[in-house]
Amino acid sequence: MIGEKGTTGSQKDVVETYSWIKQLETQNVDSGSWLIDVFNCINNIESNEFCLQDIYAYKEILQEKHIDNHNIEAKIRQQLQFLRDKGLIEFLGRGHYKKRF
Repeated sequence: MIGEKGTTGSQKDVVETYSWIKQLETQNVDSGSWLIDVFNCINNIESNEFCLQDIYAYKEILQEKHIDNHNIEAKIRQQLQFLRDKGLIEFLGRGHYKKRF
């Protein structure tokens, strides 16, 4: 992983980081954009655990970036499921999640 002041960690850390990033790979450019945008929203949340409402707080920002999508909340939930399936977040139940990165 990238350490303090931009230095890289051990080779093992770099390989592990690459593996996490590789999991985000998608074939659809639009889906990839959505995925990265939702992942960035999650990353902006300070706590390790978050709820659906925390992500919905970014709804207006996501709407501005994806003006053709009129089902923002459904798209957010879809991307959360994808991130869960890739092992980057854990679904705790009833709209609650935990970061695994």
